[in-house]
Amino acid sequence: MSKDRIRIQNFLSEIARTFPFLPVEYSVRQIPPTEPGQTVSLKEDIAQGIAPVTVLVNETAARWESDDSFGRYQRRSRSAWRFEMILAFDREVLLERFEESLTDPVLRLTLNAPLAYSNVALNLVSASIEHPAQQQAAGGTKVTYTFEIEPHRL
Repeated sequence: MSKDRIRIQNFLSEIARTFPFLPVEYSVRQIPPTEPGQTVSLKEDIAQGIAPVTVLVNETAARWESDDSFGRYQRRSRSAWRFEMILAFDREVLLERFEESLTDPVLRLTLNAPLAYSNVALNLVSASIEHPAQQQAAGGTKVTYTFEIEPHRL
């Protein structure tokens, strides 16, 4: 079972390390003000992608349920994992394209499990996002994604 966990962990880590995240720059442009001297900060993305400076992926929970495929023999099989992916950047980035790549379509991974399952769905279920204050050089985007990994029998 630990080989499956490591394979899922490595798969999620590789996706995050290789995705070209778009950095955000803020500029102040003069727009028709409602009051004299009013300006607004507008987001502008840069065409070049960047990678996170930190990628941490780890299992945070697991669930088991009764497995009736063994007749009278009582057995419980893993029915789901919960993984967290923590990403940190040295500047603010846009996350929407990355999130869309994780959810449309839902990611699937084939495992080498001989009996119970050989395919899992990696379902993104939540995100906790921290962006730096606008126009501040220190800090960057930090995000924690939570995935529910569900085995599927073939």
